[in-house]
Amino acid sequence: MADDFDAEDEGEQRPLDAAVELFQTDAGQRFANEAAIRINDFVTQKNIADANSQAAEAVTGSIADMQANYAAMVRNDPTATNLALDLANLGVRSIVDQIPGADPVHAETITAGMHRAIAAEAVRSAAERHEDFAQSLLSDERIANALGDDRPHLESYVTAQAAARRIDQQAAQLQAARDAAQRADAQAWKHLSGIQDDGDQIRFPQNWTKGVLADPVMPPEHKAALVDAYGRLMEHGDALTSDPVTVRDLVRSAANGQPVAVTDVLGRAGSDLTMADAATLTRLTSDPSQKGILGQINAHLGAAERQLATPENGMAGQIALDRFSQWLLGAVRGGAILDPSSQEYALQGNRMQVFAPQAADYADPVIGLQNRNMEASGFAYRGRDMMRSHSDRMSLDEIFSAKRQPPAGDQVIRNTRRSPPMEMPNPGQEVVGAPTVYFGEPHPKNLNPPGDEVIGP
Repeated sequence: MADDFDAEDEGEQRPLDAAVELFQTDAGQRFANEAAIRINDFVTQKNIADANSQAAEAVTGSIADMQANYAAMVRNDPTATNLALDLANLGVRSIVDQIPGADPVHAETITAGMHRAIAAEAVRSAAERHEDFAQSLLSDERIANALGDDRPHLESYVTAQAAARRIDQQAAQLQAARDAAQRADAQAWKHLSGIQDDGDQIRFPQNWTKGVLADPVMPPEHKAALVDAYGRLMEHGDALTSDPVTVRDLVRSAANGQPVAVTDVLGRAGSDLTMADAATLTRLTSDPSQKGILGQINAHLGAAERQLATPENGMAGQIALDRFSQWLLGAVRGGAILDPSSQEYALQGNRMQVFAPQAADYADPVIGLQNRNMEASGFAYRGRDMMRSHSDRMSLDEIFSAKRQPPAGDQVIRNTRRSPPMEMPNPGQEVVGAPTVYFGEPHPKNLNPPGDEVIGP
């Protein structure tokens, strides 16, 4: 097709050939020369501009680096502020002097901006350390002039930092006191546990009191409470049982977020609380990791109170509730699981019924009244009134030497130093006559007739 095109267009001048002939004329030559000059001028000017831009960027970068370095210097040491300002003067002048034709006003402007940044950084750094020193910088005439309009804002920053530092210091002191109290409580629990074996039996370790008094972790009030409890134990022996009302009150307070002082628990050890229960409550109320277990105990005590201590059960219901309360802490020490979702839940099925009022609870109220301090609300009684007064209780020496016999009429209470542990019914064991009590459900209104008995498989 190329041959055909050439043949058809032979004798006609093509556009490219015409353009070439233009530059071969005088006018074309003048155009080409002028275009070459203008193109060369453009390239030259562009190269100069690029070089100037690179030089300006280098100067700007050098100034920025210088300012960052001096700001870092006063941030680490605000006392070097005046030195940094002097060095900034020298550095800016040396850079600007290397620029041909640079206006000295530019150097002054650059220096003023750098001084403001350095002074502001120095004041901020000082404000984060010490209020008086920061205020002294703001009062310095040279620094104040360098800051200009930034000075009022920095004054507010200094004041805010001082207030924040005081709040943080107070919080740190509170946390330190809390941590120290937790360590002291943990030590108190360890010492109290040291006078009991795994079976909750009391023992008297050698140099126990000396170790308590020499403990560097506990404050004097913890030591005094422990020594007092130990003295009561040596003089009068352990409490027969813990006062159920005291147990419930302490557990309820701690579970509801009310502080329970370990010294208060220790002050009841050997009187309202057995040593074992006092140690357990000390650990539960002072160790944050035991909060979940404490909540479970409180929930079970509340449910037992609703189920057992009903108005229709009267005093017998209160006795049943007390029986459950006394059993619960010992069960927790023995590893009982109180999580209803667990397969090893201690009160699965109808096991709660073992604590229901028994025939004896209804049949012998006179005995209960003789040894209990009746209160207006719910016939609650205090465990210390079940025991004789300290002056009438036998000491350990008297017990072991048999020098003193319990007086007549008080044989049952005084011959039993501890209440027997409550036993749970075995799987498959049938409880005859007792009302079935399901945990978390209302207590049935039928009462136990006299003569109820538990029949095993």
